[in-house]
Amino acid sequence: DNFFKDNLVITKETAQKLINKKVKIVGIDSFSPDNEPFEVHKMFFKNEILIVENLVNLEKLNGKRFKCYIFPLKIQDADGAPCRVVGVL
Repeated sequence: DNFFKDNLVITKETAQKLINKKVKIVGIDSFSPDNEPFEVHKMFFKNEILIVENLVNLEKLNGKRFKCYIFPLKIQDADGAPCRVVGVL
């Protein structure tokens, strides 16, 4: 039960800084950037910022320049989808 309550979150202040910087995609290594009532989700979606959740092996990219490719499954009438995410050094 604590899995969904104890995750690190992006604060509304940090979300606003990312919005101000015109970020287009936010990738995180947890299941969600925020908890209920999902205000950060709403802020990002209102500003057309995509959220990529549950990223793994990020430590292999730490401090290195890389290209990121995101391949979502096409799911009709969905507002989200599983993705294959690839970081190329």
